Amino acid sequence: IRYDGIAAAIGYFDYALALDSKDGMALVGKASASYWLGDFTTTDRILDSFDAGGFEMPIALMVRGNSSIFRGRYEDGIASLHLAIANESGMSNLSYWNATLALGYYCLGDFGKALVTVTASQEFGTQYWLGHLVKIATLARLGRLEECPAAIAAYTAEYPGATASENDWMPFTDKAVLQDFLSVLREAGLPE
Repeated sequence: IRYDGIAAAIGYFDYALALDSKDGMALVGKASASYWLGDFTTTDRILDSFDAGGFEMPIALMVRGNSSIFRGRYEDGIASLHLAIANESGMSNLSYWNATLALGYYCLGDFGKALVTVTASQEFGTQYWLGHLVKIATLARLGRLEECPAAIAAYTAEYPGATASENDWMPFTDKAVLQDFLSVLREAGLPE
């Protein structure tokens, strides 16, 4: 469902861009939707146009950070996300930005920072599915398996019937990273 919704969003962004090809929010939206669909070429092209324009919107930095993390450029992604968060002016939900930042720390193997960051993410809101997944996987990696059932219950309260395998579409360019992440979720107790 998430994947299909993201794919449908591309059409809306294209429509907005047909009306105004310089609509910054539509450009960022399309860049974001594109990396979620694994189209990093489109994401880079749009972000490069922002760079050429000489301005950095915090949300564009967020897209750059997220895209970098899913491509295995964890340090770059973390740096972009820190810059985006530092320059955020109430335009967005920091729950989302911190959740992806936590994923970056998780992928680097810094599970302590991942847990602190995802906990901060969930203080801003619990509606973002990625924050739940990062928390579950991080607790498991830290050997805190006794805390995983509560984290899974929080996730399934937001997303009834949620499973590990429904996230196999996540756009990690290194599929081994994706498979490891899903495996840890299963080991933590998230249903197949």
